[in-house]
Amino acid sequence: MSILTFQQQTAIKPISKNNATMHSQLLVEVLNIDLVNLMGAAFVTALKANPTDERFTAILDANTFENCYGNTVHFEGLRYVIAYLVYARYVRAVNVKDTFNGLVRQNRTESEHVGDATIRAMQQEAKDAAVSQLKLIEEYLTDNSETYPEWEKGISKKGFRPRIINLRKTYK
Repeated sequence: MSILTFQQQTAIKPISKNNATMHSQLLVEVLNIDLVNLMGAAFVTALKANPTDERFTAILDANTFENCYGNTVHFEGLRYVIAYLVYARYVRAVNVKDTFNGLVRQNRTESEHVGDATIRAMQQEAKDAAVSQLKLIEEYLTDNSETYPEWEKGISKKGFRPRIINLRKTYK
């Protein structure tokens, strides 16, 4: 079972069917780069090794939990986050083609090219949507850290050491 199929991608944040082959490459990049940076290598390795494990199915799709304040919180799931991160990469790469002459941008007479500022805005909006849901998932993982030993972000490995600032000599 794949973590995010093309059909799941199009149900969450559609990309063109003409670029379905691009989806698998973008998914690999998101899992190996973006998700590792956001969630840690140990967590992503465990997720990729066994995405059907019930620990991971609880966070891959939408779920609800009670936070430390007793409030009920709903999150859309890690597939949602991954789909938006894939889309963020997709909008940046969709027009660029690698040819024997180098990288080119397609241009057709019946269409007008979208500017770089618009592309960056679309990319940033997709990343913002992903990060807002990821924060809720991180809260869930931190609250359930005993179930997710690979989750290290919310757990401090260092003890607290206070810093003393501006200590003056008071004796003569």
